[in-house]
Amino acid sequence: MLGQVVKTLADAASQLRQGVDGLNAIKNLRLVLLVVERASRERGPSNGIMGDDLPHDPNKVTLLSTARRKTDAAFTELTEAIHQDMADKSGLPPIVLVAQRQLQLGRNSIDSVADMPKAERSPEQIRAAIDQMFLVIDDLAPASIALSNAAQSVYPDQTNFLLAARTAADLREFAGRLGSQLTVALTKRARIEVVELTAIEQIMGRIGQLHASLLERVRARRGDLAVEQATAKMQNRYFESAVPYLREQLVIGLGNADFSTDAAGFAKRYVPDMDSIIELRDVLLDEALRGAQREQIWTRSSAYLIIFLTLISVAVLGAILWILEFRISRPLGKSIQLILDVAHGKLDIVVPKVKYQDELSDVLNAIEVLRNNGLARRQAESSLELKGLELSNANKALLENATILESRVVERTTELESALLKAQSANDAKGRFLALMSHEIRTPMNGILGLAELLRTMPLDKQQGIYVKNILIAGNALSALINDILDFSK
Repeated sequence: MLGQVVKTLADAASQLRQGVDGLNAIKNLRLVLLVVERASRERGPSNGIMGDDLPHDPNKVTLLSTARRKTDAAFTELTEAIHQDMADKSGLPPIVLVAQRQLQLGRNSIDSVADMPKAERSPEQIRAAIDQMFLVIDDLAPASIALSNAAQSVYPDQTNFLLAARTAADLREFAGRLGSQLTVALTKRARIEVVELTAIEQIMGRIGQLHASLLERVRARRGDLAVEQATAKMQNRYFESAVPYLREQLVIGLGNADFSTDAAGFAKRYVPDMDSIIELRDVLLDEALRGAQREQIWTRSSAYLIIFLTLISVAVLGAILWILEFRISRPLGKSIQLILDVAHGKLDIVVPKVKYQDELSDVLNAIEVLRNNGLARRQAESSLELKGLELSNANKALLENATILESRVVERTTELESALLKAQSANDAKGRFLALMSHEIRTPMNGILGLAELLRTMPLDKQQGIYVKNILIAGNALSALINDILDFSK
């Protein structure tokens, strides 16, 4: 679960980073295309200075210096942007460095040709210098492709605008190269040679392809007023104004070469109309950037929502885990330990007080009841053990008393047997006595009975009363017996 949460947050953060990277790619693409434009624009005054005789026209020198400063400024801005974009993965720094070195080589070639007397400047030298400047643009092409692809991978809906912008930039570059093919003829006031004518035909074919591709992509975004207006302006200024003018110069170059202008004048007339292509490029880039920013806002909102919901989920999960830990797991563990303690007879434990009315409270209440029952059972067992001990002691005492009683019974029986023997002996003696002395016995017997009667009237204890009673009974019986004996003896 935690891994899924981390993955969700990582995906959301990745979407945010990709969105920012995509926007930076579009912004850096604009800077690369600006560098391409500045380097291409620099060729105009460069061609003009190569077509100018010594000493050079100060205005033309100023135009070239200004163009070079603008190109250098564009390179500086691009370099700073690349260094600030730590997430750049397009390999721009080495590409830009190579292009800057090539730019310096191209400038050195331009300056070398321009420093020669005009009559000594050969067509080959002029072409070579121009080609050196062309290589600057070629060196920057991988950067624009890489940045465009990077932006398209993040914002595929903006692909048409980005490709159209690159197409417009390429169209402007080839339009510039087309004009540069007249530099040698304008400089030397000579007819256009086969090599330039071949290049012009190839470039015009490429311009036609780019033009058709650009219009097709623009039509795919029909309804975008800014794009339609910029496209109409390009059609009007470049294809309906600049191109016919170039064709006029081409006809002159193929004819008597009686040009009415030089390379600088041609650039002054031809180059401004190419700005309409740049304007269309910028409109297309603006549309791509705005669309990407809208998508980024939506992506950022979605990512923040995902992060928010994920954090809420984490908080809820944390709360659930907290509840499980502190309301269920730990109390349940303690409850189990309490049950084990009770099961092992540890009844002196303290059962926690119930805080919440739930199933766990029922368990604690049951443990309390179990503990109380255990205590009650222990008390009952103690009481029963005590009663058993008392009963054992009583049984022992009873056995001792029975032994004593039995001993006393035996002793009493012996005494009675002895008394019986004595009584029998006395009776025999009495018979003999009565037989012999019946008259002498009656008188003392009456005395005894009289004394016994007197003794009976006296205060006696119970045992003494019994003895006196027995004496009287025995005496009376004896007296009656004596009488009977006497009577019998008589």
